[in-house]
Parts: sequence; structure tokens; C-alpha cells
Amino acid sequence: MKKSIAISLSLMLFATIVAPVSASPKNIKSEVIYQKQEVKDLNLLYDKAQKGITEIDQKHFAKNAEIQNQTTGLTYKAKTFATTQLIKKEKMANGEVVESYATTSFAVIPELNADLSDTASQASTLAPSNYDGWKYGQTWDSTSSCKAYATIYWAFVYNGTQKHVKLLSVDGGWTLSGVTIASDYVNMGQTGLSSWTGYAEQVTTFYPSGLTYSYSAPGSWVPVWADGVSIVGSSAYTTVRSRSGSTWSFWNTVNVY
Repeated sequence: MKKSIAISLSLMLFATIVAPVSASPKNIKSEVIYQKQEVKDLNLLYDKAQKGITEIDQKHFAKNAEIQNQTTGLTYKAKTFATTQLIKKEKMANGEVVESYATTSFAVIPELNADLSDTASQASTLAPSNYDGWKYGQTWDSTSSCKAYATIYWAFVYNGTQKHVKLLSVDGGWTLSGVTIASDYVNMGQTGLSSWTGYAEQVTTFYPSGLTYSYSAPGSWVPVWADGVSIVGSSAYTTVRSRSGSTWSFWNTVNVY
């Protein structure tokens, strides 16, 4: 009996000594290799996007914005611009290297009037001359009918030799002049192969209550391979009503992979 008590006391003492050695998530430290203040001014970002100024090659990005007349079904492509900032680069305690980026994309549509008449060809790309007086050269906050913007926060995660991409969060919204928004929703997701789980399909939908939104990806999401198969990004949908009473569906999709 005494021997049993002595063993129990020894085990308790051993557990008391060893337990603090196990590192909790709060004790895991990362080494910041590079970090800078993010530019959030939409006018500055819009100017950079128009001029093609970016800190990463965006050739693998997929940007698409369209408007569709809900009466005629005619669909038109809107003009899109994007710019990307490298925000932070750090080496994690487990050896992973994480590069965090912010990609801001803009989609602009003209006045919803005779410029988009039913006689226009379906799925045609709107020419700059159809964008009335404000054109592309003015600032982001200049007058126009409807503009959509979205900033995708994402990261490259290097796990050994395999390069992964991970969606972190998305901020965005719409600026309006002479039109109203009837309803909208925002999708964000990342699908593809992952070194953590195999194939992963991770998608969620949010319903903004106003003209701006900000959502984070679920913490349970795992990075997916940075290849030509994975899809990582966000899309926003809204119904726009013009002064004349016409109703339009407006899609804005930004995929960083």
C-alpha cells in the first residue's frame, strides 16, 4: 500500500515537472523577415491598379465582373483592375515560411441607361467611350453608377518543398450613384489538394447588411497547393436597380488562384 502511494506521488511530481515544458500555441514564436504598413486608401490603390503597379506577378489571377439585365438577359463584361501588396513574410517555429499578401480588385460599370441598350451585342466588352464623363482616369470616389471593390487577404505557405496558398479574409463593398442595391451575398472559398488533408473543398457564404463587408476564413481551413488546379478567392453578387427602374445582376469575382 505504501509502495502504491509512493508511485502515485512520484507520477504526480513527474507530471508537475514535465507539463510546463510542452509548448502551448501561445508560446510558439515566429521570426518576422519582412513587414510593412498596408496601403488602404482606395484612391491610391485604384490609381496603382489602373497603372498595373503591383508587387507580385498577377498572371495567374482570375478577375471577372459582369452585369446582366434581368429583363432581357443580356450580359456585359465590366472593366476590372487589380493591385497586390506584400504585407508580411515570416518564418514559423515549425519551419514553415508564410508570405502574406493583400490583393485589391476594382470593377466598374457605366451608367445603366441607353449605353446598355437591348440592341447591344450579348456578352460584349464595354468600351471606355461607353463610360460617359468619368471614364477610367478619374479617382475611385468620382461619380459613377456602381463600382465594386474587394481586398483578398491571402498567403503563400511553404511546407518543405511544397508551395501552398491559403485564404485569410476578405473586405469589400460597393459605391453607388443614382442606383440602389436590392440584395447581395458574398462567397469565399479555397478548393484543391492539400498536404494536410488530401483534397479539400472549403466554401462559405455571407450576407452583408450594408454597402461594406469584412469576413474571415474559418480557422479550420487548410492551405491548398499553389497549382493550376486549386481555386482560391471570393465573389460578390448584388442586384442593382437604376433610376429608370431597370434591374441588373452584378457579379464580381476575384481569384488569386
